Amino acid sequence: MKKEKLLPLHQAILDNDVDAFKKILDETDDIKSLINEKDEKGRNAIFYAARNGRLGCFKCILELGASLDFIDPQTDSTLLHTAFAYSSGHKLIDYLIDECHMDIDAVDGMNLTILGTAMLFADIDEACYLVCKGAKNVGDIEHLEVLLKYLPLEIQRLEFKAKYIAQNKKERKEYQQNVAMLEKFLQDNPLN
Repeated sequence: MKKEKLLPLHQAILDNDVDAFKKILDETDDIKSLINEKDEKGRNAIFYAARNGRLGCFKCILELGASLDFIDPQTDSTLLHTAFAYSSGHKLIDYLIDECHMDIDAVDGMNLTILGTAMLFADIDEACYLVCKGAKNVGDIEHLEVLLKYLPLEIQRLEFKAKYIAQNKKERKEYQQNVAMLEKFLQDNPLN
């Protein structure tokens, strides 16, 4: 199998090499073309930043004029789907939802939202995180009942944390808000 050769900017993002990233940007006369340049799979710099959870690179590329409307031609996935599927942690996902106002309920080429993707892979913790972020739709998936059966236990766990583990009022309030979001999701999606 032939190994994919990445463009230098894409490789710097993949390697999380901030110095190489900055150097490549500094040495070009046409930044817009550079950040939008696609590799042999049709992927550009903002895709690689999203896929690898490189929030700093992502913000920089966005400020330089990259579009949030990029769809991965290989998977028909939005940047939010890509960040959710590949990167670890929630910083980039939070940024995409909270700061870039990307639609948490948008569907990908398989007609799944990121909540649907979490349910497809039976990742209940991620599904609860997404519901607390405001996800309301799973897309075309039959696994919603798994989430609905698990949510009462998650609500009990968060209520316990709010009452006994929270270190301060702010943390307690955050737990309580998450409980309210999960309860609302259950109310809006009754289990038959």
